Amino acid sequence: GLDPVPLDAYIFHPGMSVEDYNIEDQNVADLAGDAAFICMDRLFHECPRLDHNYTLISRYSLEISPSFGQYRPCNGYPDTIPPGPSCVPGDPRLVGREAPFSAGEGELRCAAGSPLGFWYQLPKGGRCSAGHRPSKEAWATG
Repeated sequence: GLDPVPLDAYIFHPGMSVEDYNIEDQNVADLAGDAAFICMDRLFHECPRLDHNYTLISRYSLEISPSFGQYRPCNGYPDTIPPGPSCVPGDPRLVGREAPFSAGEGELRCAAGSPLGFWYQLPKGGRCSAGHRPSKEAWATG
């Protein structure tokens, strides 16, 4: 197995209530990946699917297992219509990862880097309990 790695995660989100800061079952990104998302969102702001009253960018310092699963888009917040979050079905535990806009072979999930950065999906079922960190065997546990 692989040791956990640090991730500076960014998220462009609404700031209407305290629930908007919960990143379980949400999509986050590294700095380059969030910049790509923000540019896309601003270019196509008239599309209600993409605009959930995003007004804030928050940064979280996380420790994640680099045994990545498939990235799943998650949309919505508790105070949006329809209420969320709601994720495309997929692995309920492993952090999903892909290059923005599914760029590259296999969305570059296993690549060391991407010129557009990476998007991550944080499944609620993969969160470690308080005081614990991801193990080297995170990919095999369930």
